[in-house]
Amino acid sequence: MAIPNTAIDTKDSQGCPVADFAFDESLVEFTVPKADWLRINDKAFDGVHTSAFIFDDAGRVLLVQRAAHDSMPNLWETPGGAVDKEDASILAGCAREVWEEAGLVARRMGWDEGVLRVGV
Repeated sequence: MAIPNTAIDTKDSQGCPVADFAFDESLVEFTVPKADWLRINDKAFDGVHTSAFIFDDAGRVLLVQRAAHDSMPNLWETPGGAVDKEDASILAGCAREVWEEAGLVARRMGWDEGVLRVGV
């Protein structure tokens, strides 16, 4: 079951076009800012990384190649990165990273057998 994304901003802190997206109820705990989630869950670290598995209709997963000048140059990975303190929520941070790294707008997020699936 998905619920509408009414509590999350539709633009991120850098103005990326992050459209409203639906998400499974199982992801509700990630609809809060990073700092709140870390405090609520009593985590000793101060960072949260997000990564999105984006599948097409044929079941293929999207991989992006890291820049040659970046850390771990030219490696392939799923779109993702650090959740920023300016992100409205952890899910919004994930949507922003999908936009920044793949140029895609997240439309729905779901939890499937331990994998965060993002539909665009």
